[in-house]
Amino acid sequence: MSGDPFYSDGGTFILPLGTVSIEEVGAPVGYLLDPVYMQLIDGSAGDVEKAEGKYVSQVIQNGSEAALDGGNAYAVADSVIRGDFSLTKIDRNTQTPLEGVRFKITSNTTGESHEFTTDANGQYSSCSDYAAHSHNTNGGNIGDGMWFGLNADGVMAAVDDDSGALPYDTYTIEELKCDANEGKFLYKGTVSITKDQYVVNLGNIENADVAVSTTAKDEASGTHYAKADSEVTILDTVEYIGLKKGLEYRLEAETEETLENDEPEYRKAGRRQRRCAGQCNQEVQT
Repeated sequence: MSGDPFYSDGGTFILPLGTVSIEEVGAPVGYLLDPVYMQLIDGSAGDVEKAEGKYVSQVIQNGSEAALDGGNAYAVADSVIRGDFSLTKIDRNTQTPLEGVRFKITSNTTGESHEFTTDANGQYSSCSDYAAHSHNTNGGNIGDGMWFGLNADGVMAAVDDDSGALPYDTYTIEELKCDANEGKFLYKGTVSITKDQYVVNLGNIENADVAVSTTAKDEASGTHYAKADSEVTILDTVEYIGLKKGLEYRLEAETEETLENDEPEYRKAGRRQRRCAGQCNQEVQT
């Protein structure tokens, strides 16, 4: 609170008799300042309507004390920022849309999690314009609506088709293994909802068809460190994914040895050649 000093009586802060106005001028992070309302929660004035925006009341004499006309205890309610996201799933090589790819989206704060599936155009959106939140809510299939809203007590907020599906938060999106993405690296990323009624477009989600990674370790120690012996055996584990069935691939490895004159010398370390049959996501050692 800020502004002019309060009146005090013997060190106790008081409000003088007269008209006062109470207005929230800054909402907490993740909430909207408009609309906001105040409502009486304690007092004997009977039914009191919600006061939207600025609350105006009279400070009146009540015996030897002063009190707000209507009661002294009020609740102030702000609306949560809610937004949406959209994405399109395509094949990186052909740029064609992928239908039936399933994803899981999880709130990084609450852990609430739901699934969704891309349509015939490879698209998905949590917007109610795409699929009403109230339609088979959180069913996870094509055309089903989505809604996040679990509170700390495990109670779900009422579904509202006029609001965004996701409250203010950061969410993790994970692609789930299915027939449509067989043999591909699965996507994992995040989306942050920070604006009300705003759709975050994640664009095209693509998968790498062929990817290779290597890990070299000393055979004796099983670590990345080796003794300076006359002979050292290095095991280089190569993992690959997404090779095309029926095609032949060749893997070659080279070692680099730094000589006394700091000139590198390259030597062939190993070679593997195989035809990719049924399983094209494996590892080999050289």
